[in-house]
Amino acid sequence: MDLRKVIEATAGRSLETNTDGNTYVAIGSTIVYFVKDHQFDDEDTEWPDGTWIKLHSGYPYRIEIRDIERNLDRQLETGRQLYSALKDVGCRRLLLISDIQALLDHYRPSSV
Repeated sequence: MDLRKVIEATAGRSLETNTDGNTYVAIGSTIVYFVKDHQFDDEDTEWPDGTWIKLHSGYPYRIEIRDIERNLDRQLETGRQLYSALKDVGCRRLLLISDIQALLDHYRPSSV
């Protein structure tokens, strides 16, 4: 599965790369960044049982969503739309994490 294609299909437009090298797509006032390599540690976010999620080693890609008008509801809604689209494809483990590193949802396909 090409994550870029799922992002682009959900957004209805192509990803672009800015002069800083960031890959993104704008959806109204919400910006979706596709980060191939992130710096989150394996001990930044917890599962509900209190054990650490292996973010860096288990989830190599990150999609970050920011609303430039700081509308957190719209930001989360965009995140949920992308999460749902990626989940529908069903071939990667997924996490939906809030901007304060709280786990909101997770998905693990049966084949992974």
